Amino acid sequence: MHEHTAESIAHYCDDRLIDEAPGLIHRSDFVSSITGKAHGVFLWVRIVVDMLVNGNADGNSKDELLKTLDKLPPRLGGKDGLYMRMMQNIKREYLPESKRLFQLVMRWGEADMVGFLDIITLFLAEPGHLEADSEQELRARNDRVLLKSWDEWRPRLTDLEHRLQSRCCGLLEGTENVQFMHQTAKEFMSRNYLWDKIFPNTAGFVGKSGLDLAMLSGLVRRLKCCGEAAFKPDGLHNQREQDPEVLSDPFKNLEIPSRGFDLLYSALHCAHLLESCDRVDQYVALLDELDSAGDQLTRDWKDGLAESFRRSPVANASWVEFFIMLDFPDSPEWPKLADLEPKSFLELANLENFFPYVEAKIRGKDFPRPQLQSLLLQATRRIHIMWKEQSRGTIAWANPQISEMLLQEGADPNCRDADWTADMALEEGLTAWTGLLQYGLVVDKFDDSWVEPWILTVKVFLKYGADPTVRWYSPRGMEDREAVEINTPDTVIKEVSARQPQYQKGLADLMELLSEAKANVGPIRGKGP
Repeated sequence: MHEHTAESIAHYCDDRLIDEAPGLIHRSDFVSSITGKAHGVFLWVRIVVDMLVNGNADGNSKDELLKTLDKLPPRLGGKDGLYMRMMQNIKREYLPESKRLFQLVMRWGEADMVGFLDIITLFLAEPGHLEADSEQELRARNDRVLLKSWDEWRPRLTDLEHRLQSRCCGLLEGTENVQFMHQTAKEFMSRNYLWDKIFPNTAGFVGKSGLDLAMLSGLVRRLKCCGEAAFKPDGLHNQREQDPEVLSDPFKNLEIPSRGFDLLYSALHCAHLLESCDRVDQYVALLDELDSAGDQLTRDWKDGLAESFRRSPVANASWVEFFIMLDFPDSPEWPKLADLEPKSFLELANLENFFPYVEAKIRGKDFPRPQLQSLLLQATRRIHIMWKEQSRGTIAWANPQISEMLLQEGADPNCRDADWTADMALEEGLTAWTGLLQYGLVVDKFDDSWVEPWILTVKVFLKYGADPTVRWYSPRGMEDREAVEINTPDTVIKEVSARQPQYQKGLADLMELLSEAKANVGPIRGKGP
């Protein structure tokens, strides 16, 4: 390999040193030395030339540079390799920041975050989510909104690039997409036993919660200064103001900014990572800041709307309504519950199963019963949460934990009050309870990820007074919409048991609980149709 690549390596070294270190004397000595030690590894050559260029820029003499070159190890990885030598050259006072930067980039990759980690987000996350010398004050809360484009940030990017280089010695690079310079560098930093050698007695983020809170904070702070994430002032303004179609559906022709999608989606993904976080107050406060930052993306755009649009739903819509839509299975058995569409961040958090956040907002707050009922409907469905104009989304499952909290706060599992079930297919007689049972009949039998949370949620409903003797109508199939059949909790559980035999024990326990509940309510007296 060395014999075949030596000439190419020599040309590469010569060209770069001519361009980037024109004052370097006896250039051929450096080219010869590098080519001889490279063993055909171009990555090693690239790193070494970078070091020579930087050393020359720092004013090092030829002898000093050759001495440095002579001491460089010929291999890249390992405890005695070139990567270790590079990391050991980081100034001691930079090590804490270096450790946190590496932790964030590695966590971004392992958590399968959406989109790229840009250099601004990275350095906004690096200090952590709390202000220095504070145990509660959020950095994100103290940031003012300043929506600037990437080009407007460019002068600042040069400083951040230099900072990244000095803290991470070139192993991390990039601006719009910060990542490891090479897979071998990532593998080197993935070896846990090397971290004590690289960062001896150096404080970084403590635990995954501290790291994930910092990442969430960085994303929220980035939203507050990302011009590409905001809605553009044109779009709706260029449409005919009196167009009935536009006025009836003002969201129809809006272009959703993809960068806003990336940041918001990644922030929600971080929130999922933090569901078991022990710093609940800080978690809730950060999600409140996320909500505020999301609304800011549409605020300036809405402020410039023509008068005719100010009377349309778009004028008072939250960012959730701009970005989020629900997708229901195409089946007549599945009611088109339009009122389940989230209109606030609380409702989205409910669908996303962010229990700590939802509980903090509702528990002991004397929430109005109609709102509790609406949230209960959302918490008992399997729904596709889609991002408009995007192919990505998540699935909301029945959530026993949120359901139990809502029932404890006063929601009624059997309620059919018209004030909260308007436009919710009342002709099918659905309540939160019967709707929960109903979707056990229509979910794909080849998908069993819904079964366990469904069983647990049904148990919760029976615990809090769901009617075990209820009956309701549902259509039989796609072709015969007029034909109906009567369903009961028993028939639903038996059908689910037949379709999901691997859950026989849990479903048998459910039938036993149902029988006990029936015994407690006495004989059936004209219930249902």
